[in-house]
Amino acid sequence: MSKPVRISFEREAHKVPLDSILPLRPMTKRITDSKRYERIATSVGAVGVIEPLVVAKAGRDGRHMLLDGHLRYMPSENKI
Repeated sequence: MSKPVRISFEREAHKVPLDSILPLRPMTKRITDSKRYERIATSVGAVGVIEPLVVAKAGRDGRHMLLDGHLRYMPSENKI
């Protein structure tokens, strides 16, 4: 008999302060100089983040690890 499938993500979105998010990948100059990053940064500046960042709780201290959305996170963080 197979085990039931468990949901990996929350069913609803939660607001998390940007300063509590720990990026897992560094943003290199090569990335921030790319056309793709420039387009995303322009979009975030104009309309905000449309697609939410994907994070996971890193511990009991309220910190979260950034799993997906590094290109959207950086322009958002710079707006603080």
